[in-house]
Amino acid sequence: MKNINAEFKNLSHALEFDKILSDIASYAIIEKNKSKILSFRPLNKLEDIKVRHTAVQDALNVLTKKTSLHFVETSKISNYILNAKKNKILSGNEIFQIIAFLEIQKKNIKILQQGKTLAPNLSKVAHDDALLDNLLKDIKDFLDQKGQIKPNATKTLEYLNLQLENLSNDIKNKLDVIMSKYADNNIIQEEIITLRNDRFCLSVKSSEKKSIPGIVHNTSDSGQTVFLEPLVTVDMGNDRQEIFIEIKKEIQRILEEMTSIISDAHSEIKTAIKSHNYLDEIFAIAKCANNSNSQSLITYSDKNPFIKKEMAHLKFINACHPLIKDAVPLNIEIDSTINAIAITGPNTGGKTVVLKTVGLLVSMALSGLPIPAQTGTIIPLYDYIYCDIGDEQSIQQSLSTFSAHIKSILTAINSATNKSLILIDELGAGTDPDEGARLATSILDHLIKTNAHLIVTTHHSEVKKYAYENNDIINASMEFDSNNLKPTYLLTLGLPGSSNALIIAEKLGLPKAIIKQATKKIPQNELNYTTLNRKLKARIIKLENMQIILKNLKIRLNKRVQDLNQNFNSIKNLSSEKNLHLLNEFKKQNELFSKNIAELEKKHSIEKNKKIYEEAQKVKEELEKIIFRKTNYSIDQYKIDEEVFVPKLKVIGKITKLQTNDRIEVTTASSSINLKIDEIDKIDQNDNKSKKFNSMQKNINFNSIDDPGMEVEIRGKPIDIAVAEAEQFLDRAVRFGHKRVKIIHGKGSGKLKKIIQEILEQHPLIERYENAAFGEGGAGVTIVYLEDIN
Repeated sequence: MKNINAEFKNLSHALEFDKILSDIASYAIIEKNKSKILSFRPLNKLEDIKVRHTAVQDALNVLTKKTSLHFVETSKISNYILNAKKNKILSGNEIFQIIAFLEIQKKNIKILQQGKTLAPNLSKVAHDDALLDNLLKDIKDFLDQKGQIKPNATKTLEYLNLQLENLSNDIKNKLDVIMSKYADNNIIQEEIITLRNDRFCLSVKSSEKKSIPGIVHNTSDSGQTVFLEPLVTVDMGNDRQEIFIEIKKEIQRILEEMTSIISDAHSEIKTAIKSHNYLDEIFAIAKCANNSNSQSLITYSDKNPFIKKEMAHLKFINACHPLIKDAVPLNIEIDSTINAIAITGPNTGGKTVVLKTVGLLVSMALSGLPIPAQTGTIIPLYDYIYCDIGDEQSIQQSLSTFSAHIKSILTAINSATNKSLILIDELGAGTDPDEGARLATSILDHLIKTNAHLIVTTHHSEVKKYAYENNDIINASMEFDSNNLKPTYLLTLGLPGSSNALIIAEKLGLPKAIIKQATKKIPQNELNYTTLNRKLKARIIKLENMQIILKNLKIRLNKRVQDLNQNFNSIKNLSSEKNLHLLNEFKKQNELFSKNIAELEKKHSIEKNKKIYEEAQKVKEELEKIIFRKTNYSIDQYKIDEEVFVPKLKVIGKITKLQTNDRIEVTTASSSINLKIDEIDKIDQNDNKSKKFNSMQKNINFNSIDDPGMEVEIRGKPIDIAVAEAEQFLDRAVRFGHKRVKIIHGKGSGKLKKIIQEILEQHPLIERYENAAFGEGGAGVTIVYLEDIN
């Protein structure tokens, strides 16, 4: 297997991978980690990739709980441990730093251990060590918060400090007596006792220093004052110095003992440092990803193994360039039927961004970093990534653009294998257009034969034609809004692009006569091609919209069949003639649903699928008629506590009040509703399965296709109505391709929120959901992330 790192250094800048690493490194606390992160490269082994991805996902999970770990620089700690191992006595401050580090790491471990379900992989890496716990117990009580040995650290030290204090007080008392004696003789400069050379002294005027027998230890800067230790306290001062010596010896003995304890645990402390450094590295990646603008991030895991050893498939679903604000999502795919894509379109239309996005996200994913894309994305484990974007090399080497271009491509030709990814910007550019086009198709011929995955951009029409005629490569184009004269940055697979020069010129006001004359000069076959291309594009858009509806319908129909089967099993033993007829009708409708789904899977034509919609809607209506048969009743035919069906809410309720104006109060599981008599139906009391059937009903709206917007407000509405509106909103939101929507249910008692989130938990089209952030409504709003059914 080729080493994917071999020439990656040259590509890192072109792909802007170095900027990603720089952003990540800024979140690291430990300097060594900053350097390590900046040297990240795609990994060669899938297991190594998985380890980093799963660790980062754990860190992301921890961060979502508004919890984070604390990190400190460990380089000095490592040096202290090494010195201790070499029997170099550590200072109190050095030992204090080791203790502080171990306590921080212990807190980090506690956070991870408490969240094992959130961080199962990291909790294995970071675990408690009994030896370190004992070490902390043994030494941390010897030091104060400034890293100094406490005066009472040992009984000996406590006794010595008490002696020192008593003797110091005795000396001060004697000095007070002397100051009082000479206070009126103008001998004392200032009535204070001061320390000089660790001896207690009086402030005496220089001219009067012989008036008090003693030893001068220092003078003031002005020379007007001497600091004198009277002879009567010299012996006491000497005793005090001897106590000092004993205290220093005891402190040194304590430091030696603590250093020995640390030395004995050096291996465990080194392990703690290694774990701390690793967590800092992983959380730097996670923090950077968490603070990005990406709404969706994916990591490799057993549940989402999107990185494959096989080369059959490259697929990005709603992938975004992480460095571009408000980037248009990219959807691109190389499946087993092709191995190359040729992207065409106008300048500044986003072709180069597509190449950079693919190259960058592949590099990130294979380096173990989360990527901004959605589930369903697939990336092969490439052995080599080659990228030729821009003319950076020509500037560095004083080569022409064309020469640099060819030299770069030569590297790919010599190095690419069937497990490589090759990205070439403006293939065949920098020379005569005709020669460039012929050269481009010849290069494509050669590279396609390697079976590498290949994506190129070009302006050459010959390349478009080549892609049409060659089964191993397809055209793709960058869309352009000719009305607003702006690129949309959307990639369309299967259709070549065009420069749109005439359209743009006309919109900008170029005389129509010139446009008309230019059009006449275009060969007829090119005009036909352009017209056909636009028609195909419109058709593709229409089919894509229909595909969303079809897939959504299939999911809902499958769910309905499951409901029908459950209901069928629950009533199949009914014996009366009436219920036997009901059973037969259920069988008939169930068979019809199965047939509809089979037709849906075939997808022969849009017209046929429209017919299926209509059939499904009829079946839905017939099912309701079967279970709840509408009959006109007067109010006196109803009674209190009788169960009735409310068709417009699709629920069963109980009558709680009969009113004289032909209105009835019905209480459901969640609310009381005042209804007209014709708004309810009687239920056959002998059919105790009706309620069960109704509880399984889901409201499907096959006809409404209006865009529902990005949020629905159901706050304050009866729960049954609120639930129905929420489900209909989600159904339509999926059809229109919305990925993130809001359900505004309010706070209140929390009952509506609980019911909504229970529905979301079981909904087949919901990827995940979460409470909104404080600025988006907090607990009163649920954010829903919808599955991509494209």
